[in-house]
Amino acid sequence: MITTIDRFFLREIARTLAVIVLVLGMAMLAVLLMQLLGKAAAGVLGQEVLLQLLGLELLKTLGLLLPPAYFFAVLWVLAQAHQQGEMIALEAAGHGPWRLHRAVLLSALPLALLVAWLVFQVLPWSKSLALALIADSQGVGQLSALQPERFHSFQHGRLVVYTQGSTADGSGLAGVFVRHTFGPRPVLITAREAHLRTLPDTTARYVVLRDGQYVEGEAGDAAVSRGRFREYALLLDDLAVGPARKLSALPTAELLASGDPKLRAELHYRLSLPLAVLALAVV
Repeated sequence: MITTIDRFFLREIARTLAVIVLVLGMAMLAVLLMQLLGKAAAGVLGQEVLLQLLGLELLKTLGLLLPPAYFFAVLWVLAQAHQQGEMIALEAAGHGPWRLHRAVLLSALPLALLVAWLVFQVLPWSKSLALALIADSQGVGQLSALQPERFHSFQHGRLVVYTQGSTADGSGLAGVFVRHTFGPRPVLITAREAHLRTLPDTTARYVVLRDGQYVEGEAGDAAVSRGRFREYALLLDDLAVGPARKLSALPTAELLASGDPKLRAELHYRLSLPLAVLALAVV
């Protein structure tokens, strides 16, 4: 049975915890926003997925913030209770330290269940969805996020793109210069415009350059080849960085069924977070 004393401490802990999580969340929001804006400015991400990625990242970090935030909330409530003489009043009324420990444990149990749900279900779901959004937006990002009259480097310098601006309808790029080294010799390409194309019934995406010319080979090489084209396609899926199979994106059921040491370590890490709430409550 929850008494008036329990409700008092539960209310104070919940109120303090909400304030701490809000402050930490705003700090994390600022850091994540700067990181995502930097990636969008560099053309790595499309601007249309920024808000979705920001929300997924905040949701993912919520389960990581709650255990330390709860610890500081309990410390603050206990310090305030001692400073304001509330503990003295409770002891004078015949209530020992066990009453306080009971209230802390009552607050820790539902919070541990919430953290367990966040790290076992929400964290891998949000991570896998974020990876899928990044992979899906890379083609769009490389076209729509490029700033005109600037050189943009991708794939550790293997692909360099320069554009004078966007087409009249805004669906592509105009005045495009491309240099890539995906083959045995470097290729320089200039084109009037570039568009993104997806083949029917497939997921293969291409950057199609139109009305241009190319030069293949090193400068001064006698075997340099030249040519003109009406359309020149680059397979975007080979140029973009595909979604990595990260441990944090794996479902918890897969971790439980695996004997791989790395997957077991990820499982133990997820287990440690809800257990940390109970351990910090006891401490």
